[in-house]
Amino acid sequence: MINRQNYFIENFLIYDFDEVESTNDLAKSLSQNQQLLPNQIIIAKTQSKGKGRLNRQWQSPIGNLYCSIFLQNNFSLVKNNQLSFVVSCALNLTIQKLAKHNFAIQNKWPNDLLIDQKKVAGILIESQQISDKLTNIIVGIGVNLKHHPQNSLFIAENLQNFNIYLEPLDFLQNFLPNFNELYQIWLNFGFKNIRELWLKNAYKIGEEIKINCSKINEIGLFKDLDEDGSLILQIDKICKKINYGDVC
Repeated sequence: MINRQNYFIENFLIYDFDEVESTNDLAKSLSQNQQLLPNQIIIAKTQSKGKGRLNRQWQSPIGNLYCSIFLQNNFSLVKNNQLSFVVSCALNLTIQKLAKHNFAIQNKWPNDLLIDQKKVAGILIESQQISDKLTNIIVGIGVNLKHHPQNSLFIAENLQNFNIYLEPLDFLQNFLPNFNELYQIWLNFGFKNIRELWLKNAYKIGEEIKINCSKINEIGLFKDLDEDGSLILQIDKICKKINYGDVC
């Protein structure tokens, strides 16, 4: 860890570091030692060992947003899966409000955000069971504000190239009210409203898609999103529940 400053945004306390290995890993370590409390956030200007889903490397040049939100609740595995959709909807809503043009801003299952079919943000939810009643949840978020990888699995882009110019803390300040509102709706009323909001902007809903799942490709019609956040894939006349993989 290199240097740290603290800020308050909404009801969140932000710990702002110049450099960390991984905001998620640091958040997990600090929360285990009770040095990070619920509604506190780790943000870093760069990460030396940033990661995405499946331990993929997350390139972390200075100028993008890298943050991890620490939450604590009695979440089941299903609820953990649903949380990714809450975050995706909040990111989508934030960028809709910031965009000066009518871009196609879409939620890509299970945890990415696209503009004009190019990835601009990703989400990594990690959890740790503390007791029968408490689960520590780390919500990792990466947003390509000024830079994007050139050789990623899915074509990427950054917000600056869509004429959205923001520093990381400015983006976080716009994002957190949307996240807090949707998070409370989800806690109080369940997944139904979040699911409907996510589906309104779902990438390739109603179209044929290919899903890479454990090196096996599944091809079918993206029919729906299940109540637990699983993708419903129609292959011929049979609907199959997919809870793991990447939409290619």
